[in-house]
Parts: sequence; C-alpha cells; structure tokens
Amino acid sequence: MPIIKRSGISPIALPKGSPSVILNCTVDRFEIGSYTFKPVDYYQLKVALDDIHYCEGLFGSQFASVRAYEPARDKGRATIFWKIDLCTLSTARHKRTLQVMKFISALPAGGSSPVIMNCKASRFVRGSYTFKPADSYQLKVDINDTYYCLSMFGMKFNSVYAFEPVRDKGRATIFWKIDLNGFSISYHNFSFKFVAPWESE
Repeated sequence: MPIIKRSGISPIALPKGSPSVILNCTVDRFEIGSYTFKPVDYYQLKVALDDIHYCEGLFGSQFASVRAYEPARDKGRATIFWKIDLCTLSTARHKRTLQVMKFISALPAGGSSPVIMNCKASRFVRGSYTFKPADSYQLKVDINDTYYCLSMFGMKFNSVYAFEPVRDKGRATIFWKIDLNGFSISYHNFSFKFVAPWESE
C-alpha cells in the first residue's frame, strides 16, 4: 500500500507568527486524514490503491486543493511526496469572500466543564476550539458554504448550523453565545435569539 507523505514546510517558507496550514484529505466524501502543519512538520498517510484521494490545504483565507493520490498516475510507486510551501498556496489560491463568526463563552466561572467545539464546511474541518468561561473564538467563513458545528459540554452535546448563506449572507459578523442553556445567535452582540439547547441523548 503506497504512502502519501507530506514534506515539511521550511521556517523560511512559513514566516514566524503566520497561520498554520490545515490539511484535510477525503475519499468518496469521507475524511480519512487531517493535520495542522507548523514549520518543519511532515505527515504521512496510507492510501487504498484504487481510490482517488483529495486533499485541501487552508492557510488563513487562502487555500489549495489537489488530487493527492490518483491510481492511474501513482499506482506502483512506494511513496508519493508532496511539498507544501507559501509559493504553492499563493499560486493555487482562490479568492473567497469572507465573513466572520464570533463565538462567545458565557459559561459561569468556577467548576464549569469546558465546551469542545468542531466546525465543518464542505466535509472539511474549518475550526475547533475548547471554551472556558469568558473565552471567545473567531472564525472566518466562506459566504457560499454552510458551516455545521458540533459541541460537547461534559456528557451533553449540541449541533447547530452556525453559518447558512441564505440566513447569514451580508452580515458583517455573526455572534454566537454559549452558556449553560445552549447556543444563541445575534447579529449585533446585544440581543440574542436562543437556537439550540444542550442534549443528553
């Protein structure tokens, strides 16, 4: 079984303080590998010989997508190496129109369990964060994608469509408040509408 191996991004190619590169790979719409690259990182992934593997790299508001493994092109090779650098991302990027979602934790201080949240769009993980009291997290979104966020709060869970183009397109910022009751939405950060409660089953 061949291996897709991603070579490291050099410290020169990824300037200090710049965003990490988030990689997601899928086969037949199912995610089979993901990794967040920092300077000099590498990642390897075993692949099925007869399946096409798609990978997308996100770097801030830029992205690049590639067929990382194609049977007709790569079958029979022991290892396929891919190099990720800023040159590749900048030449392959596609300009996206972005809006902002901001999640605000209103959990009580002292003894409250953290809220663990993961957000996906177009099958790929777009953001994740662990919330403590008074925390906030900001996520830029493509206005043409629907963002689905799943959160865990102790033994409870919650799922919301955090960004929907029909509902949210044209809003500068979408605010989400997280508290003991669940998730509430606002477009002005002062009047929130309750959307989804925590569930236990």
